[in-house]
Amino acid sequence: LLEQAQGGTILLDEIGELPLNLQAKLLSVLETKQFRRLGSNKPTEVKVRAMAATNRDLHKEVAEGRFREDLYHRLNVVSLTLPPLRDLADDIVLIAAHFLKVFMLEFKKKVKGFTAAAEKALLGYTWPGNVRELSNCLERAMIFIEKDWIDEADLIIGAPEHSSYGQEWAVPASGIDLEEVERQFIISALKRTGGNKSKAARLLGLSRDTFRYRLEKYQLS
Repeated sequence: LLEQAQGGTILLDEIGELPLNLQAKLLSVLETKQFRRLGSNKPTEVKVRAMAATNRDLHKEVAEGRFREDLYHRLNVVSLTLPPLRDLADDIVLIAAHFLKVFMLEFKKKVKGFTAAAEKALLGYTWPGNVRELSNCLERAMIFIEKDWIDEADLIIGAPEHSSYGQEWAVPASGIDLEEVERQFIISALKRTGGNKSKAARLLGLSRDTFRYRLEKYQLS
């Protein structure tokens, strides 16, 4: 990944989730601008600009010993704090429409948009997971959708304790091919992880053996 970003910029997404042992290795790369490939003793020089993003409070993570203070200061040259999605009520439907277009292309489906009830549901939720949670919600809806408009019942929004829309998700009248749903989730996980099977398996909560079996079952290997 570092070599692919050579001469450019690398985004270290969710840096707050990085284990302490890997934080030390990342700090070394940022300071020395070198790393060693697995199994090699020869250092490889890397010239990249690093950007990091996180949903965590890194001040708190440093204070509680879960994030290295030296790495925090190394990364915190210029800091931008983005407002949470709940504070962008005027933009939520616009952002949702953007993701809708993305997933229409990805899943080769066409929908006209959201019903008024669906928009009300999107606006009535606090989105603690911010844009990523909104994206995941719409991705799930697009996997299942078999009609022209996304309605409130098509949106699985948050946990019941967080949402004012805690209704059960409605099964379409035409029924669901569960194997096709599973296949689409696997394809989506592979796309989201750049084809990395280990990461895709973790994303789906499957063991590597089970994931390998599913790949063979759906002829995705």
